[in-house]
Amino acid sequence: MDLTSEAAAGHRRAPPRTITRLLAAGAMDADLAGLVWLLAEGGVPLVVAGEPLAAAATAEGVMGMVTPTRGMDAGRPGLMPIDELARMEHGPDLARGRLLAAIITAGSLDELYRVLAAPPAALGEDEIRRLGVVLVQRAVEPGDRLRVVAAHYLRPVERDGHGHLQRRPPAVLATWDPRSDTFEHFAWGVTPELAIRVGRTQADLERLQARRSAFLHGLMHAGVTEPAELRLAMDRYRLEEQLERTAATNGMRHPAHDHQHGGQEPHA
Repeated sequence: MDLTSEAAAGHRRAPPRTITRLLAAGAMDADLAGLVWLLAEGGVPLVVAGEPLAAAATAEGVMGMVTPTRGMDAGRPGLMPIDELARMEHGPDLARGRLLAAIITAGSLDELYRVLAAPPAALGEDEIRRLGVVLVQRAVEPGDRLRVVAAHYLRPVERDGHGHLQRRPPAVLATWDPRSDTFEHFAWGVTPELAIRVGRTQADLERLQARRSAFLHGLMHAGVTEPAELRLAMDRYRLEEQLERTAATNGMRHPAHDHQHGGQEPHA
């Protein structure tokens, strides 16, 4: 398998996709999208495993949350060959200005490991562990609907307090339940380490995930699915979040808070 050609083919030919279109189609839910948004923003790589065209479209929608100007335009996000992505040393600084995303034709996490361990990629287990979030998606019945059937977090090699190398197994972030056509979430079990990975406190990560998930859910229900209007909405959200961070740093309340409470302290 030519990993470079596979990524390039999906990159050129995938149909335009936005995160709200993915949500409206049921490919994933807002809770998972909000979490992946925070992780990708923090420099955690993203891999979408599935049929190349659909995988590239999903990667475009997800990464469009992180870099909307590039990810939602007529062009495609800068998908990397997956073997190159796995061999990179990642970090938030490296993530700025780059889309740490790749696609692979694989129907499960086990298949992804098998494909990448064999030629031409011939990756070692420690390299595969660098791939971060893996979304496994496929078409399901009835109606050939696209679903992210499992979301995994691949833990990188770590050192414990005594300097010993630790290789913990992948964590399941979410799975799709075919009986209810809904998603079950398990990220709560690894929230502390996810927060450390992206340089946030656990409380901050949980608060922002809930807020961003609600924001995305609201956009979907409002029918904000076209790239241009979604880009504007995302830009407004980013500005609001930035202003709140600045206000918090300076010990001030954001004007939206005063407007909400009529400029007075809320009653106890």
